[in-house]
Amino acid sequence: MRVESLELKATKENLIEALKKDSIQRNYFLGRFITLLNAIGTGYSIALDAKWGDGKTFFVRQAKMVFDAFNELYDSELSQEEKAEIISVIGQKGIAKAEIQSHVCVYYDAWINDSDVDPLLSIIYSIAKDTGTDYSKVESSSLFEKGAAVLDAIPFISTDLSELTKAFKANDPLARIKEGKKIAETISGFLNSVIEERGERLLIIIDELDRCRPDFAIRLLERIKHYFDNERVTFLFAINKEQLLHSVCNHYGERFDACRYLDRFFDIVLSLPSPDMESYIRLIGHEGNFIFDEVCKKIRAFYNFSMRETERFYRAARIAAHKPTHTSSGWGFSEENGESFGYMVITPLIIALKMIDPKKCREFVEGNDYQPLLDILPDEEHSYSICRLLLNRSETFGEPSEGKEKVDFCDRLIKTYYAIFKNDWENKYLEIRIGSCEFSYRTRRAILDVASMLSGYAEY
Repeated sequence: MRVESLELKATKENLIEALKKDSIQRNYFLGRFITLLNAIGTGYSIALDAKWGDGKTFFVRQAKMVFDAFNELYDSELSQEEKAEIISVIGQKGIAKAEIQSHVCVYYDAWINDSDVDPLLSIIYSIAKDTGTDYSKVESSSLFEKGAAVLDAIPFISTDLSELTKAFKANDPLARIKEGKKIAETISGFLNSVIEERGERLLIIIDELDRCRPDFAIRLLERIKHYFDNERVTFLFAINKEQLLHSVCNHYGERFDACRYLDRFFDIVLSLPSPDMESYIRLIGHEGNFIFDEVCKKIRAFYNFSMRETERFYRAARIAAHKPTHTSSGWGFSEENGESFGYMVITPLIIALKMIDPKKCREFVEGNDYQPLLDILPDEEHSYSICRLLLNRSETFGEPSEGKEKVDFCDRLIKTYYAIFKNDWENKYLEIRIGSCEFSYRTRRAILDVASMLSGYAEY
């Protein structure tokens, strides 16, 4: 097989397909979110909070795509057929076309631009670029005149927008404006001209702010606060608030009140609801009924992986151990059962621990910490089914019955863990039998080889 990312990237095709199929069960929340944005009638700032990897970028780009579909006043990358498809889906959520204001939507990736000396210029550039404003080609209009005023106010900017990037690297590129121009008024006139000729409101989406250098993130917030005060402009920040708070404290000091500081910039903070992870797992093609698949689900749920973490985990687990864990040919000899149990249960756990806590992973594989195994396989019926190989015919994890002796589930798991990782195997001919499994000095090495993704079982 080919090694490919399973991540749902925010391409136009994926955005439209996910909207049509509601593949991660977020259309309802997207509809509510669009309704909120559409209801805003004043200058407003919204923060959309979610942890890294939970699909914020995909979600806000879908919102932008929907507004682009409803705006006929400027050409977006959507074809008329694609616009019709999007409008028909949104109509199913009770949002009529006539009720949606024509939003001019701009997407700004703060992380990509955080090497710029000042974010103000790159935001202006993004507005010009996303609204299709190329002053070297635009015929005389109000928008052209207002844009020209911005260019005059910022002497470093050529009428060819491609030259803007040169200004971003200059030392203090705003100094000359500060000396003789009213920046806020000039920018406000430019924004109004964009809105008048392209729609009814301007929606500026600021993404990845929490990933930026702390000084750049704070400068960006301050610039927006000072220079973008316009009743017809909505700012939407897609953030991980916890990480952004760390950035603020990193800049101003640990004792600084970062929460109250951010309150200055956000009128409202929304929490992006988690996606339906069962649907997402099916979407990335990792649904299955084998023991390995069930263990992977338990690991993902216990560690509360984000969408991105889930994709990374399943991709690595699939490469490492799909081949030896997805077979209908039976188990073979007892020793093979021991290795099979390791591939199905221990290998995906090692892969997960490497992702989230390398120190804990080292403690686990060195035989010093069995707790992760008990965490992902709690003492309950589903875990009993997964670990049935650790029983012989006269044993049960459930209630004892005629001819069946009850075995303590946690004790059996710990015994298995020590058989794999703790035994020093001075006698290389020794084998430890647990249920229908046998473990030898080779078992630990075999499991670690598979977890490395470089074994003969690995499928690339």
